[in-house]
Amino acid sequence: MGSGELLSPATQQQHTQFVPAGSYGLGLERAAGGLLGHNGAIPGYQSFMGYQPDKGVTVVVLANLILAPNTYLGDALPADELAKVIQQQLLPS
Repeated sequence: MGSGELLSPATQQQHTQFVPAGSYGLGLERAAGGLLGHNGAIPGYQSFMGYQPDKGVTVVVLANLILAPNTYLGDALPADELAKVIQQQLLPS
C-alpha cells in the first residue's frame, strides 16, 4: 500500500493527498520522519505501522501498555513513540 504497487496511480495520488490543515490522507497519516502509515488502539493494546517510501522500509510496532483507547502516556501513545525512536535510529534524515 505504501509504495502504491497495489493501487492505480489515480487512487495512490488520492491516498497520499493529505488534508492541508493536518497530516491525514485517505486512510493514511504522515508521521514523524516521513513515515506513511496509521496507528490504532483497543483496550490494552496499541499499534503503529509506517512505511518510509524513500528507503523502502516498513516499521511495525505493537504495544500492550494502555488501559483504554486514546489513553496517553505523557503526550503520546507508546507504539507511536517507539516507532519514532526506531525511525530516528534506522532511518536518519
